[in-house]
Amino acid sequence: MREFMQFRDLRVCDILDFAAANHGDTEVVSAFADGTVVRHGYLEIQERAKRAANALTDAGFARGDAIATLGWNDHRHLELYYAIPGIGGAIHTINPRVSADQIAYMIETAKDKALAFDPSLSELVSAIVARIDRPLTLIEMCSGPAQFPAAIGYENFIKDASPQFQWVSVK
Repeated sequence: MREFMQFRDLRVCDILDFAAANHGDTEVVSAFADGTVVRHGYLEIQERAKRAANALTDAGFARGDAIATLGWNDHRHLELYYAIPGIGGAIHTINPRVSADQIAYMIETAKDKALAFDPSLSELVSAIVARIDRPLTLIEMCSGPAQFPAAIGYENFIKDASPQFQWVSVK
């Protein structure tokens, strides 16, 4: 039976590492509502996810912290899918089609410390933030400076972070 057993951590980040090592040039394509198309290979997605992991760590997030995401399927959201568990955090994906009251309740119940959101959902985020009575770090998943008050723009958030990161062990 030993040949069928895996003697290492089972981590979501290992999926990205495998893709980067074996399919590094295979593109992840993000198409946005404004017609913009962005292409990144898995190797670049891995680097950007590690930058995001370092940026999250540098911002004070750590193992066990819950971080919510409210967005569509694009490269930034994908990077956070790996970065958040990569630091030992819990990614809390939220359906943007749910009401602001329900989302605020979910964020409060999960004790999320941050909310990463798509800029197209700013109106919903305003309604959510108005219902939450505690500090919540806001990360706007945008290409430039954040347009949402008190939010950090994602690209600015990760740009100076190191692309070197050792994913945490699950033990």
